[in-house]
Amino acid sequence: MPLAVLTKNPDKTQALKQVALRAGAINDPQTQNNVLASAAILAGLSLESNFIYRVLRQETMKQSVIYQDIEGVGREKGRQEEGQSLVLRQLAHRFGKLPSVVHQRIKSLSLQQTEDLSIALLDITDLSALETWLQERL
Repeated sequence: MPLAVLTKNPDKTQALKQVALRAGAINDPQTQNNVLASAAILAGLSLESNFIYRVLRQETMKQSVIYQDIEGVGREKGRQEEGQSLVLRQLAHRFGKLPSVVHQRIKSLSLQQTEDLSIALLDITDLSALETWLQERL
């Protein structure tokens, strides 16, 4: 099994190169992509990403369902953080410095809740209304 090479070889760069070679011999493209993506995840614990991409061919890993799942979660988390940041900036512009409890509640909102709040901001006229909106949803 190619992934076993990563755990048995103390030279991690050589181990990753061996995994890439062994994975290249796998005939099923989906299995090969999944092995490469799994190896990339494990290698990421101790190797630089540029080296991993060079050895494992980033374009092949991107076809893996594992890679796509992880990338999708990362994208959603990024959207959530960007939305929260934008809402916090809008609120600070409108109301000044926000109480820390309000700030923390906004940082705990899901992506959907953050999007809902961005629309609700059109009707929220004071901090009390904002706190009520947050209490109803958290």
